[in-house]
Amino acid sequence: MIATRYTTLYNYVKIYNHNIPQRALKHQTPIQALKKWQQEKPDLFVKRVYNQASLDRVVPSSGRCLEKRSHVLEF
Repeated sequence: MIATRYTTLYNYVKIYNHNIPQRALKHQTPIQALKKWQQEKPDLFVKRVYNQASLDRVVPSSGRCLEKRSHVLEF
């Protein structure tokens, strides 16, 4: 049960940071705003800021690839 909650929370944070634009950040996602800040002040960052894969691609544990946009299934 704790593992399920952890997974759910982890997925929510990932979606929030990478896919949901925020009005307070001038309609950018938090990662987009962070990348812009890193370009303006690179001396403040130790690690590179990068985007995670989008929500359109799903790779289940079986290793098969599912593309939601094109509706193509690769087996």
